[in-house]
Amino acid sequence: MNRIIFIFLPMFLLAKNVGFINYDWVGHLGHLSEDGILVWNRDWESKNILFDGTWTNFPRSYGPLIEEGYSIDNEIPHFNDSLKIKSNFMYDQGDYLLDRFSFNIDYNGNNRILSFHGFKRSYAGTYNQYSTNTNQPIQQSYVSSYNSLNKGTLQNITIAHFNTFSGIADSLSNGLLDKRITSFNFTREKKVGAFYYTIKMNQFLQRFKSIHSSAYSQSVRYLTRTRLLMKLDYMTKNKVNFSSILESNQRNIKLGALYSNFWHRLMISVDWNNYDFKLSFIGNHQQIEPEIFLGFNKSFKNLYFNLFYQNIVLPNHIYLRLINDEYNFIQKSIIFSQIELIGDKNRIAFFTNLLNYQEDEGLNNLNLYSKSDTYEREKNHLSIGLNISSTILPKIKLDFYYGHQLIKNYFSDGISDKIKISTDTDVKLFDGFMDLKIGITLNGFLNRDQTYSLHPIELVPQESVFDSNGTNNLNDIWFINTYVTAKVSTFTIRYEWFNLNEIILGTLGSENDNFFNIHPSMPNLGRQMILSVHWKFLD
Repeated sequence: MNRIIFIFLPMFLLAKNVGFINYDWVGHLGHLSEDGILVWNRDWESKNILFDGTWTNFPRSYGPLIEEGYSIDNEIPHFNDSLKIKSNFMYDQGDYLLDRFSFNIDYNGNNRILSFHGFKRSYAGTYNQYSTNTNQPIQQSYVSSYNSLNKGTLQNITIAHFNTFSGIADSLSNGLLDKRITSFNFTREKKVGAFYYTIKMNQFLQRFKSIHSSAYSQSVRYLTRTRLLMKLDYMTKNKVNFSSILESNQRNIKLGALYSNFWHRLMISVDWNNYDFKLSFIGNHQQIEPEIFLGFNKSFKNLYFNLFYQNIVLPNHIYLRLINDEYNFIQKSIIFSQIELIGDKNRIAFFTNLLNYQEDEGLNNLNLYSKSDTYEREKNHLSIGLNISSTILPKIKLDFYYGHQLIKNYFSDGISDKIKISTDTDVKLFDGFMDLKIGITLNGFLNRDQTYSLHPIELVPQESVFDSNGTNNLNDIWFINTYVTAKVSTFTIRYEWFNLNEIILGTLGSENDNFFNIHPSMPNLGRQMILSVHWKFLD
């Protein structure tokens, strides 16, 4: 079984510092940063499902299962000999017609796992921006999977369908997002002598229609993506792991005309003790580009250190091809370091991430609005982060996070400094039958400049309009979120207050408010209150 676990380990054992930034309090729209880098034009996976990164970049939008699967790399299935049935549901209600429901059912026995998941979200939004004047939920997600383990052969089949049908704020009138995604995965892993092979096939289908004043086209778009991957692992007696990967990709996009991309990837790697080396070649019939990964990680008792250099080659976003009438690869290089100290009651982690990107004609043409002639774009993107977790008193936890980034480039979300201070406590009531948890979080978005932000439809960086002073600086944002959770056995009830500052001001009838804007194309965020129930069942 240890060998099976070895195969499931991620290709790159890296610590991910994932940050979700919501454009609303329920997570319907937003953006994602990883290690301080804005995620766009990048494929991602969750629960073995491939998501093509062209017009998909926010895992939280598709429900808690997909969000959880993104944050946890390659979750290992645990098989039971006897049949066990686990199920749970969660139901939320809140302001502005919020209505969310999700359920999970797992049948686990005889080394087989059959799972079903469903999720739906209905929500009008603070300004009714998501309303479509129908009873249809703005998001539906369905995932079914089958895992089996037989004589050392591990197989997975996953089928998922996602339906997004919601309004979206527009400068003229409310727009429309109509996205339908079907994704399929088949994976087979097996030991053959001293070798371990993996065969993986992913199919991603997307139908996308948008009605928005800034959209490149309001016609229906079709995207099909096929990825075939074969991996071979060999581990010596000295625990030196040799790997090779052959990957083939095809992406077809019909947007008026048909645009087809083919690219292949060949990788060889050596993982020995604390060192990791990978060499890849990415190419098509027009060009071939190399990729290099050099990694080092080491632990000294409670001190952990991780350092790597990586250059990444990705096909350009379809939008760059449309406006530039040519197709090539975009290259970026990353130097990442993280040091982490873990004690019995304390954890301190600090990371730095330096990204350098190749600035070609396609990126230069991303400027959708006129910019100042004196404006200077930063050639590199630097991000740093500090996280401190401590149990200051029994049953009281304190977390502190500070992140800083350069903001005038294509991989920034326009928030130079992020501060997050949170604390929570657990108490036992009614002779220990009830577990009561109370938490509060103070968030700060400081030194903002939305010169660049993600295009709401095309999901590429867009340049915002400068104000009359030639700057795009915005006010600092401070807001408080808090919750109370009561758990009895497997039943949990939770009440949440988002932007407590605004709730208090509104209750007092103050003329002041705490409304603020995260994205220049999205409406202000006000307040939100949500009541949730969560119930788990066994057999």
